Amino acid sequence: MHKILLYLTLFIFLASCKKEDSPDDTVDIGNGTWRISYFLKQQDEAANYSASYFMFLNGGTLMAHTNSNVKTGTWSKNSTRMVINFSDPLLADLNGDWLIAEITNTSIKLENNSSTPALKLYFSKN
Repeated sequence: MHKILLYLTLFIFLASCKKEDSPDDTVDIGNGTWRISYFLKQQDEAANYSASYFMFLNGGTLMAHTNSNVKTGTWSKNSTRMVINFSDPLLADLNGDWLIAEITNTSIKLENNSSTPALKLYFSKN
């Protein structure tokens, strides 16, 4: 009887443990538009993109809308990384193989720690 209680207690304990925070593959970033809320190179450069909004379309197309201009790039992601690529020189600073720090329904936080200084690129949902 004691073994059954022990196993039952252990099962309940393990089932109730919170999973480590990790990027969530179930979040649909292809729904809606996003803006750059923070872009750290040597300083915060988000203001350079304040007139832009971005759409992560299914199929890997990334659209950047600025006033009446639309620039198209690509994006892909797995559980730990997101790759962004624009051929337009004005958006080339966003290109990279980014480490996913966080993805939720309202924010995307990307980091590139392999460069010096480290880069951070945060998107917030509009």
